[in-house]
Amino acid sequence: MLKCYNREDWTVNLGGIFVRWFPASWNLSEKKQREKFQAVIYNISEDMIDTSLFPNGRPHQFLLDSWIKSFKLVKEVDSSRKLIGYFDTWDHISTRINNPQFWNNVQISWCCYSTPNFKNLCKSA
Repeated sequence: MLKCYNREDWTVNLGGIFVRWFPASWNLSEKKQREKFQAVIYNISEDMIDTSLFPNGRPHQFLLDSWIKSFKLVKEVDSSRKLIGYFDTWDHISTRINNPQFWNNVQISWCCYSTPNFKNLCKSA
């Protein structure tokens, strides 16, 4: 774990559970700042799972090539799945959105993504 901390990894494997971690001294605002730069891949393939993205506790080359610092896999109500990637700079996210990647010989594209604003959803209800 110390190696991960010293490398400033944003995601670690804790016994098969993938965890995004933050320094204990950070406040909520500092933690939220990490979520500022997000991109998403919609309708990901069934083989894109935590263990294939992070085999043997190490990031897959796909993650390294995309400059993702952390990720989250999300299953939607309609059973489709998406991968949300967290980046550390706008330059990294911009480069990734403008340059498709390959996962198991299938070309995939990243899209801009932002966290839904639940405050507005509650107001309209």
